[in-house]
Amino acid sequence: FVLFVGVIYIHLVLALDGGVEMFADRQSTSTRTVPAPVAEQSLYNLDPSLASVITANRHGHPNVFGLLKERELGSAFRFRSKAYVFQKPRYVPARGGACDHPLARYNARIFCGQFSTDGSMFMTASQDRRVRLYDEHWRLRKQIVAREVGWSVLDVEHSPDQRFVAYSGWADSVYLCNVHGEAEMHDALLMNPDPGHFCLFSLKFSPDSNEIIGGSCDDALYVYDLNRRQLALRVVGHKNDVNTVCYLDAHSNQLIVSGSDDCLVKVWDRRTLDASSSAASAVGVMVGHLQGVTHVCSRNDGRYFISQGKDQCIKLWDLRKMSSSADGEQHSRPSYDYRYATLPPSRRRHAHDNSLMSYRGHEVSRTLVRAYFSPESTTAQRYIYSGSSDGKIYIYDAVTGEIVRQIEGHSDIVRDLSWHPELPMLVSTSWDGRMYGWEVAAEQGGAAAARPKRLRVQEPEPVESDEEDDDHDDEDYVMEFEVDDDDADEAGDADAPHVAAWQQQLGELFASYIDALRSGAQDDDDDSSSATE
Repeated sequence: FVLFVGVIYIHLVLALDGGVEMFADRQSTSTRTVPAPVAEQSLYNLDPSLASVITANRHGHPNVFGLLKERELGSAFRFRSKAYVFQKPRYVPARGGACDHPLARYNARIFCGQFSTDGSMFMTASQDRRVRLYDEHWRLRKQIVAREVGWSVLDVEHSPDQRFVAYSGWADSVYLCNVHGEAEMHDALLMNPDPGHFCLFSLKFSPDSNEIIGGSCDDALYVYDLNRRQLALRVVGHKNDVNTVCYLDAHSNQLIVSGSDDCLVKVWDRRTLDASSSAASAVGVMVGHLQGVTHVCSRNDGRYFISQGKDQCIKLWDLRKMSSSADGEQHSRPSYDYRYATLPPSRRRHAHDNSLMSYRGHEVSRTLVRAYFSPESTTAQRYIYSGSSDGKIYIYDAVTGEIVRQIEGHSDIVRDLSWHPELPMLVSTSWDGRMYGWEVAAEQGGAAAARPKRLRVQEPEPVESDEEDDDHDDEDYVMEFEVDDDDADEAGDADAPHVAAWQQQLGELFASYIDALRSGAQDDDDDSSSATE
């Protein structure tokens, strides 16, 4: 009996120590502050209650995909890792906190605005033919005067290796500029060997930063080799403007997705494309949009991606549910001129739609409005967010399709926007010339969620030693956790899932020891009564 009591005591102490450690970590991180220059607006100058989330991400806390990978490799992960991961999806940008005023204000329409892959830099492209690079404290680090882009810079992309920036417009070339170094580089990468009316509406760096792909106004897909400094491929694969392109996998250059005004989304495999022939067949076609496609974005897992359409909806696709090229061509529909009219909302569905989900509520007109998956590290890509022609930002639940947040603030089209890869912050750029930053709202994960609670353990009621009580319910042995009323008023219900999880885990642990006591007592037969007592 003494031995069993000692084992129970040791395990309970270790379990409670782990719980205190989990909450202590969160408390210690919540008190840290990220320094920012005085009188300057910093990217990290958010609500102080979010410091725990910021610090945790920068110190490599696990995400849901990391936990699944560990499980595949056979290693176990701790309960506090799971608790940390599953609280993060609450952090959805919803208001302007430290960024109530515009981060920047231009005298021209802003067409593009994106964070770099590591979140250390933000870049914009606007109709005044300027590409601007901001550091993490929103200081203008570099300004590039665009060359021969026509009436505006239409797309800008930061290389994954953080070395270059490329931009495109109404010109025969894409321009490549360096980010670091004193020497300025501004190289023209010739895409169209035949001078004429030419434009790349969209461009992307390959995951290894060795290639640039683009979609053009001549119905073609272009692939440029940066190592050889020459055009590697030109594939005519659509019957109208190719508005958007992207890579399907974050670790491979093989699969490419393109979207066009012919209402089709096509998937291409680099291994099947022949450089000697300008005509090629896609490995699959995604049918479902009733109007032209304005943007595609991959989940970077080689399987799922989304497309934004002029039919006022976003569609989610699975690579395993593709149509043949013949089927896609047969059921494509002509697009309307969305520059002068807005298509009325409609629930009408394509007869051969093979998409997984459609997301409706925003507006697409006058320009190529974009949509993206939310970051993996902070939200497990649980959301899909989009700009809109009505000047609002829409955040959808990727599973249910419901609008989780609808953010207002701009007075004109929100064409592009970007969610920080590590922080609960979203930056939007608009045709009103303003760039706004949005952070998490306090009621959905601010002060209440970041502050730990003090827990008090309530001891179980003693059990009578009579033999007739041997079959009592295990509920008498469940450890109950209570939260101080003062703390509950202060912190709300933000940590309720953690309390319930710890209560269940410790309750099951205590009940297992009671079962062990019973089994040991049954083996003693005659001495069972005394052993149980």
